[in-house]
Amino acid sequence: HQLKAANRSDFTVTKMIGGARRLLVTEVKGQWHEELYTAASAQLYDRYSIHPDAEQQGIFLVIWFGAREKVAGLKKHSIANADELKKSVEALIPLQLSGLIDVFVLDVSKT
Repeated sequence: HQLKAANRSDFTVTKMIGGARRLLVTEVKGQWHEELYTAASAQLYDRYSIHPDAEQQGIFLVIWFGAREKVAGLKKHSIANADELKKSVEALIPLQLSGLIDVFVLDVSKT
């Protein structure tokens, strides 16, 4: 979805609620992405959730492929499963964004 100032969210959902348009912005990253730990605040919140219809809210979706894959560009890491990855991502989201940015980790690993 193309947003203001040439920003582009991975996908959005639009719904009319009480006669007002609401926009849910979503950013998706694979676990290996080097911006994994900054994308929720620097990309999703700062660039996409500022859309007036998004009300500064959004979803950060992370795809988990397994412990053998890189995490945030690092081959050596201590993340063993999707739940641990979710907790580590949430731990680095600024407290002022609590309740505005939801983190979901989709486990597509074969374990």
